[in-house]
Amino acid sequence: MNHKYRAICWLCLTVMTTAGLKYVPTYLIEQRKLDQQDRILDLKERVYLKANGVPTVSNPAPANYKPNSQLL
Repeated sequence: MNHKYRAICWLCLTVMTTAGLKYVPTYLIEQRKLDQQDRILDLKERVYLKANGVPTVSNPAPANYKPNSQLL
């Protein structure tokens, strides 16, 4: 009887473990999709920056004003 009990317990444990490994909650699937989209955007950004060079920021020209006036 003891050997049957062990065999049944082992079988149940194996089935439960296998079923648990196959089951993936929906929120994890959605998170994986969002992560993949994020990686795609990162790759597109890298490709764009390599193709066009690093974006630059222009400095405004110095303001010319009369000595008696005020700049806002």
